[in-house]
Amino acid sequence: MVTAPRGLTLWNDPFLRVRRAADAKLAAIDPAAVSSVAVIKHAALGDLVLTRPFLLETRRHFPSARIVLGLASNYRRGAPLDLVDSVHVVERGLPWRRALRNYRELGTHDVLFDLTGTARSRWLVLLNRPDLAVGLAGSRLDGRLYDVVVPRGGFKYEAETFLDLLQAVGLPVGWPPEFALPLPPRPQAAPYVLHFVTASTPGKSWPADRFAQLARALAVARPGQTQVLLAGIADWEQAVAVRLRADLAGVPGLVVLPREAELEAWCAHATVCVANDTGARNLAIAFGTPTVGVFFDTPPFRYLPRFGRHEAVFAPCRALPEVADVAAAVLRLVPA
Repeated sequence: MVTAPRGLTLWNDPFLRVRRAADAKLAAIDPAAVSSVAVIKHAALGDLVLTRPFLLETRRHFPSARIVLGLASNYRRGAPLDLVDSVHVVERGLPWRRALRNYRELGTHDVLFDLTGTARSRWLVLLNRPDLAVGLAGSRLDGRLYDVVVPRGGFKYEAETFLDLLQAVGLPVGWPPEFALPLPPRPQAAPYVLHFVTASTPGKSWPADRFAQLARALAVARPGQTQVLLAGIADWEQAVAVRLRADLAGVPGLVVLPREAELEAWCAHATVCVANDTGARNLAIAFGTPTVGVFFDTPPFRYLPRFGRHEAVFAPCRALPEVADVAAAVLRLVPA
């Protein structure tokens, strides 16, 4: 493990964008003496889960600091509340005067890390000027807003991208990323493969009939594993579950779970989780469950860890992956 110096360090990296005098400002900050840190992440379940390694490292490097997590009112499921001292929630749909007051309730902090990089999060930084602001690149104006702007790519695991904000100011991080996600009770004794069959939108969802074909094939190839299918809680997702339940009725070794099924428990204890680009797969990764991601709409590498046992299946030209290719990836991870 690399040991960080007493003050923060600005590395001579040509890809960083740095405000004037940021080097001296960083050198004057003793992490052990920092009293408050704000971390802004406005995102859905999957990306909120991926902030856990960042928050654990932030706690380690700023041991005396009160950590405030900035959330959006429409995205709160999966927020790592166990790793922070308090939260600030940006409410949607407020009149502009109340919205301004809501934004300013975040308050000023010694250090602020913006893991979001949206117009909303930039307004938070502008209205609550911290002593030091570190953010991800995304706008030509970022150099005027943040003291340090860290480049963001789409070809490495997103949790690692978040950790770059710490490393950019001289704070080393551990490997592999630690999630420390509390383990829920096992939902059933028998081993199972979990198929999460929907995503945030229908356009990001591998067709339900292909999930049905996959489940049938795996039920034959791995008869010792129950094939468990689960959809999200939105009405359109539950409509997919209803169709699958009808199509697969009576097939041995297949189960379609109801809406009220406990997502965290099923993700935590699966032999393998097969999923679209969705929060369920990120949950499974955080629990240490092997996963197979099915990609065609979003870049696969942003959600493909280089640790653990994980595979991403995608086809040329963003075509839909074939059932046989996804099945082969699952079988590589499921013992015979």
